[in-house]
Amino acid sequence: LLLSAGGDDAGRAEEWLEADFQGEPLTIAFNPGYLTDGLQSLRSDKVTFGFTTPSRPAVLRPAGVDELTQDESGNYTAPDSEFIYLLMPVRLPG
Repeated sequence: LLLSAGGDDAGRAEEWLEADFQGEPLTIAFNPGYLTDGLQSLRSDKVTFGFTTPSRPAVLRPAGVDELTQDESGNYTAPDSEFIYLLMPVRLPG
């Protein structure tokens, strides 16, 4: 996972993080404040991100919760967790 952060006035930084990834690669962006709030709210050393497309919301939950499964219609069932954080992406320029 390549984590990139930066802005016009703040500089830029990139770091590769170890991650177990399933599905097609994608580029997605989040407001860093909301992402930080979500990660802190989970109170877990490891988290699971659930993505579909860069324009749809993402789900954050503590790692170790049963993985998302699809029903016969292709919809994902809600994970069995006491806390789920819904995170809206932001549009990337270009």
